[in-house]
Amino acid sequence: MNEKRKIIIICNDFPPHKSVGAQRPAAWCKYFDFQEYEIHVFCRKWLENFRSPSDYFRNNPCLPDISFFENATIHYCDFIPNWRDRLILINKNNQIIKIIQKFLTLVYFVFPFFFSNLDSTRKIYHTARKFILMSNNIFFIIATGEPFITFLYAKKLSKEFNIRWCADYRDGWSLNYGVQFMPFLQRILLRTFIRRIETNLVQTARVVVTVNDLLAQKLEKLHKRKVYVVQNGFWEEDFIDIDSEGNEKYLFNSNKFIISYSGSLYPYQPIEDFFSFFLFFLERYNLNSQEFEFHFWGTKGVLERLKDFKDNKTPKIICHPKLPRKELIINLSRSHLLLFLSSDKIDGSAVKIYDYFALRRPIFVFKNDHASIEKLINQTRIGFLHNNSELSGLYLKNLYKSYKLHEKGSFVTNPSNLHIYSRKHQTDILQKILEENVGG
Repeated sequence: MNEKRKIIIICNDFPPHKSVGAQRPAAWCKYFDFQEYEIHVFCRKWLENFRSPSDYFRNNPCLPDISFFENATIHYCDFIPNWRDRLILINKNNQIIKIIQKFLTLVYFVFPFFFSNLDSTRKIYHTARKFILMSNNIFFIIATGEPFITFLYAKKLSKEFNIRWCADYRDGWSLNYGVQFMPFLQRILLRTFIRRIETNLVQTARVVVTVNDLLAQKLEKLHKRKVYVVQNGFWEEDFIDIDSEGNEKYLFNSNKFIISYSGSLYPYQPIEDFFSFFLFFLERYNLNSQEFEFHFWGTKGVLERLKDFKDNKTPKIICHPKLPRKELIINLSRSHLLLFLSSDKIDGSAVKIYDYFALRRPIFVFKNDHASIEKLINQTRIGFLHNNSELSGLYLKNLYKSYKLHEKGSFVTNPSNLHIYSRKHQTDILQKILEENVGG
């Protein structure tokens, strides 16, 4: 029997960490062809549950060094808090400590690329190196970021052992939309000095992939090379029972038209503009606001952002705590409309859009980003893109009419191409890309 080819995945985020970034390599572990490949993941030791933001900087000594996840072997590596991390863990409201933290943030932003002792996740590199020394038949190394120090690990291992590596951009690194919100000096460092580090690392990769078409275009312009797209997608098995009889009865026995939003709310997402539009819609068609209800699931800061909309013309707003994923999906499936807040200034194809697709409920995108979200909505034909208030108002009016008439077809869609956005299909795409780039 032939020995399986090994794929090494180097990442920071991985279960038990519950971040969005952890789901991407987790899907590869589940869906790579395990009859052909042997998957080994090298990642840091995470706490299973976060009680506070400072837990991000804590190691979890209770995790075993080696464990198993789906079809993969997971090599958990100790996280070594640096001096900035330790000051955060002290958590004292001291102005001097805060100034030192800001200074050290800049130091650790750059110097770990040159001095490994300053790198909190350096054990990932050393553990992967020891494994490769004792192994053979390594097919590919996949480094996924951020953090993009993983690209440095992959480059060094590739050079030492002559192994191909794949650079996986979960976000844009120096091109990331979040750069504009960084402190001035950090922003300048990223767009100049760090960008040079980035281009030097990525030019050694055999393959570059990212999460959407627009980011791929930007990366191709930066690196002057082909960049492939492997989207995040949704977990098919999570959505098997969403059209159960109980959920359908809930949809049409509800005396409220339920609009739901799931997940984080960022400063660039125009929730205030959306509510201004929604009040226009109610007034335009003389509708009673009390027949509508907004549900925000695991979303912080909603009521603060909507403090100017507290009157009897505004529908009821209910904010729910963060729920286990299964419970969240059940509640979202009982919505008549799913709200997706986008921006025409910032591209960000959030993972939630794929979960919205899998729920197969109508999606209202406010505003049209004229980029990756627009393309996805046009391909699936599940949702509606807000371009102007009159057309959007008409869409909502017709949807509300369907709700009143109990027209099931308006709320349970069945697009024929939905499967291509599953995590399994996207993993198949990645596997094919790697196999096509073996030679040379």
